[in-house]
Amino acid sequence: MNFLRSALVLSLCLMVCPCPSGAEEGRAGSSIVAKAPVPKLESSPTDVRAKTELYLFLGWMWILIFIVLYVLRQKAKQADDLVRYRFFDEPEPPSPPRTIA
Repeated sequence: MNFLRSALVLSLCLMVCPCPSGAEEGRAGSSIVAKAPVPKLESSPTDVRAKTELYLFLGWMWILIFIVLYVLRQKAKQADDLVRYRFFDEPEPPSPPRTIA
C-alpha cells in the first residue's frame, strides 16, 4: 500500500514539475535542437454567432447532464423500492400440508 501511495505521489510530482532546460537537451542527444514554431493561441470567439453557438452547446450539455442524473436517481429509487419489498429475496418454501389427526 505504501509503495502504491509513493508511486502515485512521485508520478504526480513528475507531471506537475517541469524538467530543467539542461535535462531536455541531454535527452535530445544533441545540444543543437531545432525548436518547433510556437502555435498562435486564439482567444475566445469575437463574433456574436460563435459566442451564441458556444453558449448553446454548453447549455445543452448541462441540460443533458441533469437529465441523465435525474434518470439515474429514479432508477436508484426504483431499485431501493424493490429491495424494500423483498423482490430479490428467495421465496419461502411452501409449508407442509396439515393433516387432521
